Amino acid sequence: MIKKAVDFFFSNPLFIIQDFGAFGVSLFFLISGFLFAWKGQYEHLTKKTCRRLLKIYLSLIAAFLGFWLCQAICWNFQETYWQQFTIRQWLESITLVGYLTGNGEVINGSTWFLVPLFFFYIVSAFYAAFSRRLFCKGGGMWIIEGFLAALFYTLDRMHIYAPTNMMIFVYMPLAGVILAEIYHEKNIALGNGLVLLLVNYMAMVFYFKKFQYEFYAENLYLISFLYAVLFVVICLTWEKRFTANKYVDFLCSISLSVYLLHMTWGGFLMQAFTEMGIPFTAAFIFTVFLIFGIACFHTKYIENGILKRLLSGN
Repeated sequence: MIKKAVDFFFSNPLFIIQDFGAFGVSLFFLISGFLFAWKGQYEHLTKKTCRRLLKIYLSLIAAFLGFWLCQAICWNFQETYWQQFTIRQWLESITLVGYLTGNGEVINGSTWFLVPLFFFYIVSAFYAAFSRRLFCKGGGMWIIEGFLAALFYTLDRMHIYAPTNMMIFVYMPLAGVILAEIYHEKNIALGNGLVLLLVNYMAMVFYFKKFQYEFYAENLYLISFLYAVLFVVICLTWEKRFTANKYVDFLCSISLSVYLLHMTWGGFLMQAFTEMGIPFTAAFIFTVFLIFGIACFHTKYIENGILKRLLSGN
């Protein structure tokens, strides 16, 4: 009943798709880009970027391997949904190679966001390099916009659609960068920044039509993105009214682990609880609590434990 009410009053009339999922993804990318520029730590950025990419990638592999090990144990006693996938499909999913070959993601569909995120980290490193050498940071962003337009045009002419259809999401974190540069000591003048935001959005619309036509014409992803921009601007305007919150900080600390784990473990646990005859609502609540527990374990012992020591050289 709650979902029907939300759909009737909000989702359907406002064209908010995927039960606010597109809005959430847009917010994630916007905040990622905003924080990159807001911190403004452009020194030694190449090294920092490589370390960040490697940490996320290794965390992804560890999350996949942990789930595969659980499934391998279960297969000795009972068949599960994930038993149908071949070794090649598991390897393509674990390594993200499936997005490059065009086979996509068949095991953990939520990992697609890493493709544009990794691409953004690479682009942001170039932006930082341009910004250090130019008097106006807006000039660096114009160079990036031109580069992306040329790159996507070339990929379109070459009919390379995988993983280009995910790389175009890079425009979302770039909008976050522009917002941060406008707010952060006016590194980009307001007029120039607004023009950049408009050009960035128009470029995203154009390439969504080319590479993600469904999200352009049917599921209006681009509208959810505008809501996300408006939400971020409102929060920035009221920034001084917010205070630090330990619960929010905790959720932030485990957010990556939750995202990497929720689809695989969520599906598996829901299936297991359903087969036990547990009512759906109770099964859902149990699953949510267990996913948070698994995410806490992954964050503490994998991300902040093994991987942190490995990448720090200790």
